[in-house]
Amino acid sequence: LVATMFIAGCSGIAPVTNNQSGIIYNGGAVVSVGDHLIYANGFVSGVDDFSVSSDSEYKAAQNYAYLSRTNKAEFIGDKYENENQINQLSSSVVGFSNNYMFALGNNLYYASPNLHKTSENKHVWKYISIFKSDLSGNNEKEIYTTTAYDSTKAQIKALEFEGSYYLVIFDGTNIVSINLSNDNAHIVSEKATSVALPDENESWDGYIYYTESRLSDVGQKGNIVYKSNIKEMSSSIICQENDLTIKFTGRVENTLFYSRTNEINGVTETYSHNTENQTLSFKTAGKRFYSLEISNVESVAENNTLYKGYTFDVVVSSKTQVMYYNIYTANNTQAYQPEILLTGDSGYADMIVNYGLDYYYITAESIEKIDLSSKQTQTIVSGFTFTPGVYGYDFAYVDGEISRLDNIYFFSQIPELENEDESSEGTEKDENYYLYGVEASGVSDPFLVGKKA
Repeated sequence: LVATMFIAGCSGIAPVTNNQSGIIYNGGAVVSVGDHLIYANGFVSGVDDFSVSSDSEYKAAQNYAYLSRTNKAEFIGDKYENENQINQLSSSVVGFSNNYMFALGNNLYYASPNLHKTSENKHVWKYISIFKSDLSGNNEKEIYTTTAYDSTKAQIKALEFEGSYYLVIFDGTNIVSINLSNDNAHIVSEKATSVALPDENESWDGYIYYTESRLSDVGQKGNIVYKSNIKEMSSSIICQENDLTIKFTGRVENTLFYSRTNEINGVTETYSHNTENQTLSFKTAGKRFYSLEISNVESVAENNTLYKGYTFDVVVSSKTQVMYYNIYTANNTQAYQPEILLTGDSGYADMIVNYGLDYYYITAESIEKIDLSSKQTQTIVSGFTFTPGVYGYDFAYVDGEISRLDNIYFFSQIPELENEDESSEGTEKDENYYLYGVEASGVSDPFLVGKKA
């Protein structure tokens, strides 16, 4: 009986059919399939602060950070209460700093803190397990668990190339490519130091570009740059120069961004290289892009000739600035310099999504959007305890085509009631973080999506 119940999983939950083709990716914290939203109910705060936890600590997180599903068409909620029907699809913890989820066909893929315990019955949270199930949480299957995870460098990307689908994981050391047709994993590198991967649903050349440290018995400085064909599972060296260290810092489709450090004089600059230019080698094809090392490169205004470009982060005087590089202006202006889009004075800004000319971002204090043409800003949400770096979004469709950016999703603690009476004094505050949604237009109040424990 026990075995039968385990296999059946959440068999009492109504099935959902995905009518969209390709990878559905909505920012990593949610997946929107038709009228249904699949999401992490809550967020485990501070999970990266410890490497292991007790079984009781993990079980406490399971009470609110589980995998959920609700019908958006029937959703009614406010920022304090959610009385809608919420289906728990899995008891696995999926709301945490390194979360990731997407749908492909009628399968759901999601990350969870490693469930393989140590000999002392501890959970090693810093390792990530990838699970697969159907859209009702049935037939849950672990398809891969990392053996390392450096959250400052790690990347997880669901990618399509020539009709085949892959999940590529860089854990800070290992690069693994998983063929989603059979869940087979291929190790690309076991000693990678950086990697250049496209974003979900981008066009790309099918090559993973990465670097490894150089092993030399004469102490020669520099490193090695490789490319690996995702279909053929083969790697080749494309650059190895004495006293030159390459570090990939971003990628948009087939344009690679990387820092070049001259180990003789210590100068580090950022270069870009479009791999479609096959007439030049990697060594000679690079173009100087910026005077400092950059990070978090994003494509913006993709369908607007005048404003299409990149945003990226740069650290100046210990403050982070978000820069905007306009491709049209750069191509028509000598000695072009990117402009500051957001200053570090208001805290670190993490891009949620770019739609049209609107750039949505989250800080520790608010969710904002800025128009790339006018540079005017609008506050979408404030007055909440935000968790930068973990978010989601979805779109409204008409006849199968995107008509607008619909909602932004974020994790926050439940705010205190404006008119709390004295009878509530002494009541223990709920410190957990739950999923919220807000209309991307910013004209309505945020609403609670997660269910309070």
